[in-house]
Amino acid sequence: MQEMHDGIGSNLITALAVARQQNQPDTTIKTLSRALADLKITVDSLEPVEGDLVALIANLRHRMAGDLRDAGIGCKWEVQPCDPLPWLDAANALHVLRIFQEAIGNVLAHAGATEIRIGCREDQRERIAGVAAYVADNGHGSIDMASRQAGKGIASMKARASSLHGHLDC
Repeated sequence: MQEMHDGIGSNLITALAVARQQNQPDTTIKTLSRALADLKITVDSLEPVEGDLVALIANLRHRMAGDLRDAGIGCKWEVQPCDPLPWLDAANALHVLRIFQEAIGNVLAHAGATEIRIGCREDQRERIAGVAAYVADNGHGSIDMASRQAGKGIASMKARASSLHGHLDC
């Protein structure tokens, strides 16, 4: 974790500073900024969270706030306290973060939304305690899977949810 932060992170920060100083195109600067943000999200997943889903997604919300603001999307935080999740280790934390990241990315890319809601609450499925976590928006509505071009985002989110013994509803 420290090597990624200090090595790759430092190099990305330097590249971003050079790109800005040399007045590189906005697309270059945005690409470097997104790469740095993605690295931060990955490093966040490696921090010990002690099963705290709320803290994990709060960090993601903080990391993505600028992108949401730049896109003109307000963010409502609808998180309820949740007991620690014993299965929420670094590998599973990264799965959770990537699911949220892809869902938020889909809102930014496809929904035409002006507001996004991020939340979680304790829940049960088949009498097993767990959590229900969600990203919702006020955009175009649910995705028409029959007419949608084949993409990997939703399939990836479903696979990640399944690896967590969960499921994804679109």
